[in-house]
Amino acid sequence: MKHVTAVTRPVARAASAVTPGSILMVVSQILTVIATFWVEKEAANEIIDA
Repeated sequence: MKHVTAVTRPVARAASAVTPGSILMVVSQILTVIATFWVEKEAANEIIDA
């Protein structure tokens, strides 16, 4: 069985899932949630104050 060769590749390094773009995306989503909460809170306070 000399004609059979082992076909192996070196283990490829996994691509990094953390990129500057993904970090900015998460930060922007968090800020959007906070801003939405803030706007809703202010709107509720205006109704009570009126």
